[in-house]
Amino acid sequence: MALKDWFWLIFLSVIWGSSFMFLKTALIELPPYFIVLFRLSIASVFLLSVCRLRQLGFPVSAQAWFSLGFLGIINTAAPFLAITWAQQYIDTATASILNATSPIFVMILAQFFTDDEKLSVNKIFGVLSGLAGIIVMVAPGLNNSFELVNLGPFGVLCGTFMYAAAGIYAKRFRLLPSTMVSAVSLLGGLIFMLPGLLFVEIPAFSTLHLKTWL
Repeated sequence: MALKDWFWLIFLSVIWGSSFMFLKTALIELPPYFIVLFRLSIASVFLLSVCRLRQLGFPVSAQAWFSLGFLGIINTAAPFLAITWAQQYIDTATASILNATSPIFVMILAQFFTDDEKLSVNKIFGVLSGLAGIIVMVAPGLNNSFELVNLGPFGVLCGTFMYAAAGIYAKRFRLLPSTMVSAVSLLGGLIFMLPGLLFVEIPAFSTLHLKTWL
């Protein structure tokens, strides 16, 4: 890879990796639901504004809106919620490592749901190695009772599985502008989360520390 490619790879890794640290900090004062709701609200408003500035067209059919909305549920709202919930019970390092298992699930799902990404001998070896690593990480918790504190790793794995499924599902939108797809899908994820406001207790936002807002 070129030097600039290495730069962007490292830069994006820092951004994505640091999100687990920030989530752990926010969880001190906020429940997972509101953390995810805030993330989706900020991201969807920002990307929808970018689409307007770039004069990108939005879908015209209800089916397209529903399809992109469903993508937002399985690619953002549901996995964000699962992973954020899990971080109440596991440390940041474990969450970030398990989050990297998504490509394993992508290769497994691609075998059954794509025509051009079938498993090869090398891929099978990679999948088996990855699954072995997952077992090593989560096995200690299986020796104990099935309490929430022991189920944290499975919350992250659930989230990464949904990321993988979303990656396969998103192939149908490859001809559409990626910014528009992201914006509309995030909006769909946000709409999916909103009814939860009827069933959760609203935190006392005025008492939150500055680091939580940041």
